[in-house]
Amino acid sequence: MAKVFWTKPAEEDLREIVEYIARDSYYYAERTRMRLVQAPRIGLSM
Repeated sequence: MAKVFWTKPAEEDLREIVEYIARDSYYYAERTRMRLVQAPRIGLSM
C-alpha cells in the first residue's frame, strides 16, 4: 500500500472544509474529516 503524505496546503484545505461544514453540523464536519483522512488507508472512493 502506498503512503499518503498530507502537505501543509492540503491540511489547511481540510481544516477549512471542516470549518465550513461545522457551521451547520459539527457531527457531519467530523464525519467528513474522518472519511477524508481514512479513505486512502481503507481504499474508499469518495
